[in-house]
Amino acid sequence: MVNEGNGSRIALMVERFVPKLGGLESWSHDLAVELTARGHNVRIITTEAESRPPGVSIQLIPRSPRLLEQASLFAEARQTLPGWIIHDTGAGLGADILQPQTGCRLLNLERDNAAQDIAQRFRRAVSPRQWRWRSALRRLERLQLERSRQIVAVSQESAAQFRSRYGVPKARIVLIPNGIDTASFHPGHTPRLREAMRKSLNLPPTALVLLAAAGNFHLKGVHHVLHALAHEARDSGETILLVAGAGDIPAFAALAHRLGVAERIRFLGQRNDMSALFSAADVFVHLTAHDACSLATLEALASGLPVVTTRRNGAADGMVSGREGFVLDRPDGRALAAMLPELRAPARRAEMGQAARRLATRHDFSCNVDRIEALYANLQPVSG
Repeated sequence: MVNEGNGSRIALMVERFVPKLGGLESWSHDLAVELTARGHNVRIITTEAESRPPGVSIQLIPRSPRLLEQASLFAEARQTLPGWIIHDTGAGLGADILQPQTGCRLLNLERDNAAQDIAQRFRRAVSPRQWRWRSALRRLERLQLERSRQIVAVSQESAAQFRSRYGVPKARIVLIPNGIDTASFHPGHTPRLREAMRKSLNLPPTALVLLAAAGNFHLKGVHHVLHALAHEARDSGETILLVAGAGDIPAFAALAHRLGVAERIRFLGQRNDMSALFSAADVFVHLTAHDACSLATLEALASGLPVVTTRRNGAADGMVSGREGFVLDRPDGRALAAMLPELRAPARRAEMGQAARRLATRHDFSCNVDRIEALYANLQPVSG
């Protein structure tokens, strides 16, 4: 409940409060900052905190390599906060609000395994450690969903998985897609940033520039984009792929070399200037095997970029293939290659980019927080 004059007391559980790590961490950071600005008393319960926003308190707990033991440590920390609303991003063992930013982690693991090469899939299939991890993960997800009062799904697929795998009643699930800063990610920045960024990346003026952003290159389908470039007709025009993220660059650089496309790839590593990169790009590609609701996809849409992604990306829930870009049923490099001629047309990209921006405005971060605040207002916190 809201405390008179002081907002709510919110304890946000996140495994690592390190915004640069990825979407879950950056979203949690932004949520904490925004809730504090709105007058709430926010505490972060975490194993590691690189960021300490003004007005946000940090409660550090020990780190354990064991999945269920780590979740139990988060659950113990909860006991010290009677009267607080516990908002868990997927770290603990029960909360007032459970909002797993990665969606169903068991599905994520399955699709990650399926995205590997044959040798790696076999090693994982026969690995006792992998089986123990899978068993612990299934048990953890079941306990989290059973012991939490309200479940927030960030995509339709996540909601469906919670129902079908774990029997969560539909009434306990509310669908709230992720939100992004639609002012920071805006097509209005492109005229100011595009030329300088393309020059800094040594991009030919007439090249079609694709941008991918991922930490797990296999799961997020970077190899499919490399294959698309290899299948592209040689006389269709120049295509350059930018890859942002700290994935397995050596392995994927080697793959690009084997496919004969190495000179058309720029592996950029971890970047903190995504708005500028979106301005330099012509198309955002995210041929993911699983992404509960990709923040990078929403940011690209907000920046006015056509997006090529898959139905396995929760951020595609509102997309119509051919309107904001293209949505594939599954990751497919050949299908992407077939779309590149259409995406070369500036007028077609502009049309798609305008539709992308319109869709992204529905995901404004302030609206995202409004909906979360509404959940807080309807919950009576439990003690212990």
